[in-house]
Amino acid sequence: MDETVSFIPRYDETQEQAAEYLRLALPLLAKFQLPVNPVNYAIGYHYVAGYNPALHEAVDRLIQGRQPLTPELCVRLYKEHILDAAARRFEKVGDSLQHLVRNTLEELESAEERAAASSDSLKRQADVLDGQPPDRIAEILQTVIDETRSLAQTGQELRSNLQATQREIVQLRAELEMMKEAAFTDALTGLLNRRAFDIKIQQILQNPEPETTFLLLLDLDHFKRINDRHGHLTGDKVLRYTAGIIKRFLPKGQLAARYGGEEMAILLQSCDRMQALHIAEQIRETLAKSKLQRRDNQAPIGQVTLSIGIAGLRPDDTVERFIERADQALYQAKQQGRNRVMDDRALRHPATA
Repeated sequence: MDETVSFIPRYDETQEQAAEYLRLALPLLAKFQLPVNPVNYAIGYHYVAGYNPALHEAVDRLIQGRQPLTPELCVRLYKEHILDAAARRFEKVGDSLQHLVRNTLEELESAEERAAASSDSLKRQADVLDGQPPDRIAEILQTVIDETRSLAQTGQELRSNLQATQREIVQLRAELEMMKEAAFTDALTGLLNRRAFDIKIQQILQNPEPETTFLLLLDLDHFKRINDRHGHLTGDKVLRYTAGIIKRFLPKGQLAARYGGEEMAILLQSCDRMQALHIAEQIRETLAKSKLQRRDNQAPIGQVTLSIGIAGLRPDDTVERFIERADQALYQAKQQGRNRVMDDRALRHPATA
């Protein structure tokens, strides 16, 4: 599942993964005599998929305590553990911004009223200065001094309040940036998600840099076999481990995303083909040499490998042609034995349309 911060959960499992989760979820619902409606099924689906540790723990407690999992409880668990926190976070930020705007306007209105009152008072004092005896003039001047000090104090208070408001705005801006980052991040791997990839590649082709822009599509070899033999939780750990290798060799300022399922993508700019090939080979070789084990029993998973297809951006490329050529290179890497990097220049039937 692509657990980005959004109002609607997004899923990108393969058909085989989703079918396996279905097979495991239905007995759980039957155990509690729950109808298979969207909310109840989501609880079962997320539980068997292991997406949410807190949800898993909550359901485990019910099972161990032999307590019923009722439809009402499913609704509560769904709200707490499945619906993303984004709605609540956006609401919180929105309320904070409204509070800031309201307080700032009130501060400005108060300062304006106090300034107007001081101005009126000063004008009145000025009007009565003519023809007054010295002692009365001194009294009026003292009043003017007091009004001026009051006005200055109002300005200082307003400045202090606006500084505090500015600090809060900076904090809210940081929160919004975190939310933006979460919205474009794949929760499982920590890479960017497909949505972020689609946006970025569209931006790149609006101002293309042919011959210095490369797309790498990476796909784990025989990933279904890993899931079938060791379970989906182990499969998820393999995905995270692979993403960690990608991050290790990804040059600063470049982009890596989870493209879908066990497939990942790297976009390189201001790069030459030899650099792109070198990065791909470093990732492929490092993963192939890794000796991965299951966490629960330390049993070896066996060699895990990647196939990688590389395409260089051409002057007449569309997004579709660019991706298709990288995908064809990946396909031929698979066809030629897997655990290899295929350059689109070596394609037997390069994409032209």
